[in-house]
Amino acid sequence: MKLTKLECLRGFAALYVMLSHLSSNYLHLQHSWIGQPFRFAQEGVLLFFLLSGFVIYYSWHEHSGTKDFSHFFYKRFRRIYPIFILSMLLAYVVTCLNHGLSGPDPQSFLGNLFMTQGFESDPGWKSDAYLGNGPLWSLSYEWWFYMMFYPLYVYVPAAWRKWIVFGLALAGIAGGEIAPNIFFNILASFPIWWCGVEFAREFVEFKSFTLHRQAGTLVMFTLTGMATGWVVYNWAHHGGTLDVIRYPLVKFRHYAVGIVLILLFFAWRKTGFRGFSWTLGPFEVFAGISYALYVLHFPIICDLPVFLPASLFYLEVACRVGLALAMAYLAEEVWQRRVNRWMDRVVWGKSEKVEGRS
Repeated sequence: MKLTKLECLRGFAALYVMLSHLSSNYLHLQHSWIGQPFRFAQEGVLLFFLLSGFVIYYSWHEHSGTKDFSHFFYKRFRRIYPIFILSMLLAYVVTCLNHGLSGPDPQSFLGNLFMTQGFESDPGWKSDAYLGNGPLWSLSYEWWFYMMFYPLYVYVPAAWRKWIVFGLALAGIAGGEIAPNIFFNILASFPIWWCGVEFAREFVEFKSFTLHRQAGTLVMFTLTGMATGWVVYNWAHHGGTLDVIRYPLVKFRHYAVGIVLILLFFAWRKTGFRGFSWTLGPFEVFAGISYALYVLHFPIICDLPVFLPASLFYLEVACRVGLALAMAYLAEEVWQRRVNRWMDRVVWGKSEKVEGRS
């Protein structure tokens, strides 16, 4: 499999999540035949997790420079935080446009800055996504997945890694029942991201994928999903209501959909990815701005005031989408690059080549 396919998938996932939020922002769109295919934003995020695990392992394995933790941390920080901070600034500006000049909510800002924001239905302690910028919930998950990846990659034999991830996930699921908080929620989702790591490890070693070599990964993934299923059963047994977008059913949904996506991948691979070039291939154009598009689009698509009459609905939609794409492009190609060069000079005393979109 060529890595360009991953870029196409990443571009597709970012655009899909944006269109999903666009659809949900206009109820008459959401309930129309146009909006029906865009009801699965959670699946788009799930695809991001799987792709992220793959890219992190692959890029770190192929990296020929220094591989100590300080370099790893710096590269992750440099990639995530500049656009993340820009997204919080954008959310603040849009909030002021809607409600007038107000304080920046420092407690929420710091909670997000230290990556403790969670999904709205995550149980227990967490920070809310800053000023309603919903997609930021997944950044805390991504960040702590990165931080757990390094010690597992460096200090644990490859054959044991997936089982330690499984143990951490069970600890997260059990801990979430006893003392729910954002960190247990993140541990409970760790195997989803780690599946991407295991696929990348196989690709690096064998340049291919087989169900046989991924059997242990699928067993680990399935067992964790069954554990989340037990939580759902226990919740319903004690009178809790179930909603596919809320805890605990949303976590079980992630694992169920993850299995389906993996099996669909192997089924499509059997056909040589027939039709990929004209279905998902065109989305490669969005790959380079996928991260920025994901974290920046929500305030523009859902909250930014656009003073146009109802008769110009489609013009309003076009303005929102066009502005989100333009902001994402400027964030990646101007803001990110300039901040990278500045950070390199400050930290290393020189300007390195800008890291790829991983």
